[in-house]
Amino acid sequence: MKVLKPRKRIVYFRLSDEEFEQLSCLCEKQGARSMSDLARAAVQDLIRREAKSEANSLEWEVVRRLNHLDQTLGLLAQRLNGTLPLAAPAGSEGKREKALDEQG
Repeated sequence: MKVLKPRKRIVYFRLSDEEFEQLSCLCEKQGARSMSDLARAAVQDLIRREAKSEANSLEWEVVRRLNHLDQTLGLLAQRLNGTLPLAAPAGSEGKREKALDEQG
């Protein structure tokens, strides 16, 4: 049988005696052919979960920005229709009055 995805890379890591025993028991419980198969499946699961988490984060950021854009466009439409007065920049009210007082 031809191998569809040949595996060329090897990853080594050390386990304590207790961890090795736990992994051996888990292999039996999961019906894995080998510790390598079980470890590979666990790593692939972590990769899938991380990709899903990143996709969810990106989705939430896009939704947040679209909501902000929608609110901004709504305010702009109200101002263009004359239903919302143009507001002075925050904190500029006092400066404008002071400048007028100095001129007059």
